[in-house]
Amino acid sequence: MRLVAIALYFALLFDCNPGAGIHKANLKWIPVVSYVNGQPVNSNLRYRVYKSTNGLVFNPAISNLVTAAWSDNNVIPSATYWYKVTAYDSSTNKESDYSTVLKCDRTGCR
Repeated sequence: MRLVAIALYFALLFDCNPGAGIHKANLKWIPVVSYVNGQPVNSNLRYRVYKSTNGLVFNPAISNLVTAAWSDNNVIPSATYWYKVTAYDSSTNKESDYSTVLKCDRTGCR
């Protein structure tokens, strides 16, 4: 099974509810579909999200996601974060190329 690079299609958003003090970044992307003998196979497909606070060093924020979405509840609205995502086969740990890197701050993502 060959995993292909994935592209983020939905901008990260800082959702802020000042009354409750909740701050989070919501991330969604186009799901990857793997094919074996022309048939879609996704039973072992997982996603890994990487996060950076400087845009240079990325660390896994979460692994083993089975859906193409994740909310980062560990953000500070005045800070800047960078995110990228990979797909991987959980049985072999073979990982796709990284998605496009998104830089996000309180003014938006680019």
